[in-house]
Amino acid sequence: ASSGIGGHSTFHSQEIGNTSWAFAKLGLRNAPLLSAMSAEAIPKMSNFAPQHLTNTAWSFAKLSMMDRPLMEAISSSASIILNEFNAQNISNTVWSLAALVLLNEPFLHVIAESFIAQIKTCEPQAISNTAWAFASLGCLHHPLMTAIAAAASASIKSYNGQGIANMAWAFATLGVLDEPLLKAISASSIRTSPDFEPQNVANTSWAFATLDCFDRPLMTALASAA
Repeated sequence: ASSGIGGHSTFHSQEIGNTSWAFAKLGLRNAPLLSAMSAEAIPKMSNFAPQHLTNTAWSFAKLSMMDRPLMEAISSSASIILNEFNAQNISNTVWSLAALVLLNEPFLHVIAESFIAQIKTCEPQAISNTAWAFASLGCLHHPLMTAIAAAASASIKSYNGQGIANMAWAFATLGVLDEPLLKAISASSIRTSPDFEPQNVANTSWAFATLDCFDRPLMTALASAA
């Protein structure tokens, strides 16, 4: 990897996004390369398409590479072309901010509105990751959580254990009590609890307790899965 660091000055947005994504996908944290990519990317950020912005943000977050100037540049550029983002782009971007614990409330409120507009096209993972991200950052956007609750309640059977647990944890963390969603989470958790990982059991049980929602069948199922 080091042989490419000095020769990347001709990299374009797609090449920066794809290269950083590849290293992150393989779990290769090459700090000199990533720093060089960041320095190359920031002045070219206005040329980045949504996917390139998303890939770059996701890569740095996945590798726990904190680069505030880069993430601020990504957020700024994303705000300008947010109408070109699809739901997965939005989810991955906000997940990246949360993973790096970068709270940018004005941007989060703008991106929440865009996500709401596209939520009917979202995959379960994108919905649960978005809920997790906003909760992790302590950013409560009521219309977003209302939209997420409705979408998740209707499609919770498609969620895996982590998605179910993340959803429960996010609403409890933000102190949002949505009874139809909790009923849907309970029913789906009881059905899939034999496949729950310990973290799923812990997060789901913690969420229901935090929201003062006593559900004996659910807690019995979680106890059996523990």
